[in-house]
Order: sequence, then C-alpha cells, then structure tokens
Amino acid sequence: MKGPGRAMLLVIAIAAFAALTVLAVLHVTRLQSFSLKGVQRVTVVGNHLLSAREALMLAGFPENPGDQKLRPAAMSVALREHRFVSDASVRRQGKTVVFRTTELRPYFRLVVGNNKYWLCRDGEIIPMDVQKDFGLPFDELRRQVSIRLAGMQLIEDDPAMLALISYAAIRLEDILPRQVEEMRVDLRRKCQLILRGGMTVDLGIIEFDNAADLRDKLSVLDKTVRAARNMDKPVREIVFRDATHAVLITQGT
Repeated sequence: MKGPGRAMLLVIAIAAFAALTVLAVLHVTRLQSFSLKGVQRVTVVGNHLLSAREALMLAGFPENPGDQKLRPAAMSVALREHRFVSDASVRRQGKTVVFRTTELRPYFRLVVGNNKYWLCRDGEIIPMDVQKDFGLPFDELRRQVSIRLAGMQLIEDDPAMLALISYAAIRLEDILPRQVEEMRVDLRRKCQLILRGGMTVDLGIIEFDNAADLRDKLSVLDKTVRAARNMDKPVREIVFRDATHAVLITQGT
C-alpha cells in the first residue's frame, strides 16, 4: 500500500490509540474517585466490632454528603489502619456506596508477662487497648478462659503450638464453660489450669506431636472436676498422670 492509503491507516491507528488511551484514563479516574451525586444509600457490610457509623468516620466519609467526590483507595487505606480491620474496599454500585470490611475476630484474651493481647480466630495476635476494649464483645470474652504464656517464644518458635493452645481453650469453654479462669503454659510447655474457686489442674507437658494425649485428658476433665468437687475434703489440685490416671490432692496434704 502506498501514498494516501498508508497515511490514512496511520491516522486511523493514531486515532484509535488516542481513544483507547482516553477510555483507560477515564476508567482509572473512576477507580480513583467517584461522585456522590445521585447516591441514595450508603451501606457498610462485613463489620462486627465496628459500628457502621464508626467505619464511615474512620474512612473519612463526609458528615453532610452532597455532590462531593470520594477517593475509594484512600478511604480503604484509612479503614485498614484500624487494628481489627484486615481488608477493606469502597465502591459505588448504581445509587449505593458500599463499604466492605473484613475484620479480625478476637476469641480469647492472651497475657504474656505484662503485655495483653487478643488472640483472634484466624491466629492473629492483636495488642489489647486497655483503655478502650470494653463493652461487647470484650466484656464477654473476659469471662472466658484467659491464656497466659511464660514467653512469646512458645508460639513464635513453634506456630503449631498456638494451634494446640487455641484448641485447648476452645475445648475448655465447651466442657467447662466459664469455669476455667486461666490456662497457663510455662517455657517447658507444662500446662496448668486455674479454675474459678481456686482449684488447679495440672495437665502436664503439651506437645503438638502428641496432641492425642491432651485431647484424651480434656475428654475426661469435666468428669474428673465433678468428682473432685464431690469429695468430702476440699480438693486443691488435680494432677493428670495420663488420661486414665488423675491424682486428687486435698487441702492440708
């Protein structure tokens, strides 16, 4: 192809490239910002700890929205700065603006030395805010068993240990709900339970490679505690040798 034909094709190619570039820029601009004009509803989904109002305030949503433009990427970043928000997104769907959050769910209180944390369901460990973490669900979680570790290295050196400790705490709340005040694990991995009322239970060394031993002891724990409470002399300590042999140590012995 020669002369005018080749020139025409070149012009068409340049025009097409320019059009595509404009469309791409418009698309990116829409992702970077959108107008509130015509919006009739704002909804927050996925929130549990945060109220919808708190989520909107954290994101920087205007109190008196009009035709302002929102920057969804910046608002998502602002939401993710909250310690319990692991992911967030903001987008417009027709006449609705949707704020979607993914929150970490605190499950147990974790104490290591003088430091306090929340152990979340997915294994995340979040520092506790002793000034703010009150009300639901925190007050209710404090009524459950607390986990006290002699050192953070117990779970940092062996992540599987955290799974075993979490499993034990869940089982304790299942078989002895609200009856175990604290589960303590020392650096040798020896596990001791402090029951409400002062009785202690020595579960021995717990190891992920021998998780069956812990499961077997927990399976008879409620029966053993019930027997100890029915003794004529008050029992101060239960010591498990294995799942079939527990020693009851009474007061004064």
